[in-house]
Amino acid sequence: MIEFKKGNLFDSEAEYLVCPVNLMGVFHNEIGKQFAERFPEMADVYKECCVNKAMRIGRVLNVYNCPDKDETIKKNIICIPVRGLYCFPATLEFIEKGLKAFVEKHDNGIHKTVAFPLLSDDGLSDDDVKNLMTECLKDLNMDIEIFIS
Repeated sequence: MIEFKKGNLFDSEAEYLVCPVNLMGVFHNEIGKQFAERFPEMADVYKECCVNKAMRIGRVLNVYNCPDKDETIKKNIICIPVRGLYCFPATLEFIEKGLKAFVEKHDNGIHKTVAFPLLSDDGLSDDDVKNLMTECLKDLNMDIEIFIS
C-alpha cells in the first residue's frame, strides 16, 4: 500500500528510510543534508562509495542498522541516486532506474515498511514524480510512505 503523507520523514516508524543522492558524495539538497547530519555514519559510507565509483544510477546503497548522531536509534537507510552531478537536476529517467533497482532488491516479502521523500526537489513536476513513484512501487508487498512537503 502506498500512502502520501505530510510531515517529517524522520518521524516515520518505517524499517527503512530512503535518501535521494547524487554520484558525487555531496549532500546538496535539504533532505540530503538532514540525512547527513542525523546519520553521519551513513554519510561516510555513501561518500566512500562515491570516491570508489561504486555508486551508479540504477543501483541502491543499503546501510543497515545505522545509528543516529546521538546513538539513540538505529535505522536502515537506502540511498537512491537520482542525479549524476549534484549541480544538475534530477531526471525522471534516473529516478525510475533507482526505483526499479529498489524494487528488484527489496521485493522479497522480508521488508515491511519504507519511507520515501518525494524524489524530486528541482524542476520536475511533483505530479510527474508522484505518478512515477506510484507506478514503480505499486506492486511491492510492503507499506510505503511517501512524504510530500
